Amino acid sequence: MKYSGTIKKLDHIVVSDPSYDKKVNCRYEYENINGKDWLVDLDINIRNVYYNQKYVGKTINYLLTLRKDKAVSDFDEFGKIIKLHDIRFKEFDIGCDTACVAFGINDNAKEILNSKDVWQPSCALKTGGDGMVATVVQGKNRKELLYFQLRGEFDEDFINDEELLNYLVNQFEIKELVKKEITTDVEKEEINL
Repeated sequence: MKYSGTIKKLDHIVVSDPSYDKKVNCRYEYENINGKDWLVDLDINIRNVYYNQKYVGKTINYLLTLRKDKAVSDFDEFGKIIKLHDIRFKEFDIGCDTACVAFGINDNAKEILNSKDVWQPSCALKTGGDGMVATVVQGKNRKELLYFQLRGEFDEDFINDEELLNYLVNQFEIKELVKKEITTDVEKEEINL
């Protein structure tokens, strides 16, 4: 399912295993953004997974994109980002060692940072294992953050698509959420391993 919305105020973003401190490489944090009325695009898809042509389960895949405004970036008809010349993109791999990961902005980001000593706090999502669990793409010009993208997947045994939608809307303080028309049948997408 595809959604769009806005974030009224954006000052601080954290994507991390809550047990990690700022020195850990496989986390993401950006402070002092001073953003207002950022645009949000969110895709959440259910994928069937097959191994040796045998069905093994489903994953809930997500792609959350935050943009300062439409001039920062746009998407072609296939959903691929059209990069503008003045933005430098950098990719960050997000890992976990406590089988959970947390995402959030503003006060939710502070809650994640304050949960360092709590095992799998309520602000985090269970991943079912350790390792690399998500990717962040940051887009900046020389002075400021203009673009943020978070993507990854969860096994259906740990979260369903509605729970993930509610978590992302709450943790990223998304307002004016609108469901978009779907032009392709992404719900039936399959992954063969």
